Amino acid sequence: MNTKETAMKIIVDFLVSEDKCLYVNGTHQFKKHSLVLGCLKDLETPSTILFRTNAMKNLGAVFGTNGTQFKTGVAYPLGKHKLYFDSLNPTSQRNTPRNLDYVVVYPIDSACKDKKAKEIIQDVFHLSKQKVFLVSWTDVFDDSLIREYVDRYVTYDAEEDDPAYHQRVLELHRQRGKL
Repeated sequence: MNTKETAMKIIVDFLVSEDKCLYVNGTHQFKKHSLVLGCLKDLETPSTILFRTNAMKNLGAVFGTNGTQFKTGVAYPLGKHKLYFDSLNPTSQRNTPRNLDYVVVYPIDSACKDKKAKEIIQDVFHLSKQKVFLVSWTDVFDDSLIREYVDRYVTYDAEEDDPAYHQRVLELHRQRGKL
């Protein structure tokens, strides 16, 4: 079973490895990115983290803080770490610091569907000194582009937490021919 505990262990193992990129997928559509950020928050050494999303206006929904306006170039606290936000829109990236420790891209689905997908992926690798996390939302997209960059995979499913939700997501995947 692809539980939270199993996913956390894989993420923590990845953080201490020499690998550069982890792909996080699974049926827990709205909790995968939070799990990654939670593992980063637990790191002892202060770091800089970029959370790149499909659109800045979606960040309130992504983090369950509807109405909150996140700004680019501003360091938000995440424990002892600095968390920055930007989007796939190059204009939002003007204030993004360079030489970040970690980059989280969520949802990677949107990046893969973008006509400049390869540039987007390569850019996050240039920004991150240590690790890149590519986090899916639905898993019903062509992820072949990112496979060449991924060193490790982890699946975090909702099966244990919400079996009915897990089944609905799997049925969606079946309908779209992804299972």
